[in-house]
Amino acid sequence: MNTARRLAVAAVLVMGASLAVQGSAVLTHPMFAELGASGVSGLRFLLAAGLAVALVRPRWAGRSTTSWTWIVIYGSIIAAMNVAMYRALEHLPLGVAVTIELLGPLALGATRLPHRWLRGLPLVSVAGLVLVARPDSDLPVIGLVFAGCAAAALAAYAVVAERISAMTTGNGWDELALALVVAAAWTLPLSWHALPTLGVTHLPRLLVAAGVGVLLAFGLDFLAVRRSSARIVAVLLSFDPVLGATLGWVFMAQTLSVATLLGIGLIVTAGVATCAWHTEGTSRAGHEGTAATGRLGGAGD
Repeated sequence: MNTARRLAVAAVLVMGASLAVQGSAVLTHPMFAELGASGVSGLRFLLAAGLAVALVRPRWAGRSTTSWTWIVIYGSIIAAMNVAMYRALEHLPLGVAVTIELLGPLALGATRLPHRWLRGLPLVSVAGLVLVARPDSDLPVIGLVFAGCAAAALAAYAVVAERISAMTTGNGWDELALALVVAAAWTLPLSWHALPTLGVTHLPRLLVAAGVGVLLAFGLDFLAVRRSSARIVAVLLSFDPVLGATLGWVFMAQTLSVATLLGIGLIVTAGVATCAWHTEGTSRAGHEGTAATGRLGGAGD
């Protein structure tokens, strides 16, 4: 599969994963008042881990210590990222939380920008962040802190997913299923308080959020990393804030100020510009016969 086609496939996979993640956030947000954000996150991971083990039937035995170490790291990052984002959504509009989370992948994507004019893109992102989280925006600091934690975790997630992708000889679903078990173990204590108020009416939404927002979403992300690279996938997430702001406006009645929308626009612009450079640079590397395959994480055709 040539480089341009790899990127196109990765873009479709990332967009599908983003829609799954944010759609499940919209679906489960009404339950925050009853179960709490941490409770909802923990319960959906518990269900997702059960679905993953039942459907994938991952191999438990015969794994090296190194393999298990990376799986535990992978699952821990997944848990931290999702709990932080759900806690952020308790205080911030979906579009704002997703925009701040994007800054982690943008920082990752900006680590290889050789041209001097491209090095100003992080400053564009910072300007956008200032507009989004300006002092008069009335956004709770605790929400911004949780969104910042989600940003750091998302950047780490992209790197670790690429590392695991390079290690595995299969399709990666075994490793993802085991990582979800780890994530469920981490988040289970956070959901204990939600059990007394958990009702039958909550289960359909939680099951959809587990199957679509966790299992399907992370599976699509992992496939995207295998077909491109962590940096490219990170920058393809640039359109997440637009999706988040749209879903928040349509389904959650969340309106954003002009300044906030302008800030989101600046951050998205920085992401698109970085993505354009990565696309050009990766295509050029492929034409020149350089070691593009290694940088793309050794993905199979």
